Amino acid sequence: MAEVFLAVLRGERGFEKPIVIKVLRSGLVGQPVYAEMLVNEARLAARLNHPNIVQVIDCGTIDGRPFIAMELVAGQDLLQIASRARSL
Repeated sequence: MAEVFLAVLRGERGFEKPIVIKVLRSGLVGQPVYAEMLVNEARLAARLNHPNIVQVIDCGTIDGRPFIAMELVAGQDLLQIASRARSL
């Protein structure tokens, strides 16, 4: 449903923070149900505050594509963990 990109949030005086941008796939832009799902995900995640849930930084539209900007959590992704578990 979405593509995930590593990005850098830049501010004044050299402030930089690595973040993640989740953007609706371009092929789904014309289908409002998917845009609404992404916005609902952002709304729900923004209400939650827990160490195991990433924080939402922003939500909006880039070039007509809805996005969620989230904190970057360093570590292995689920694919890496599942691949390692299969090899045990």
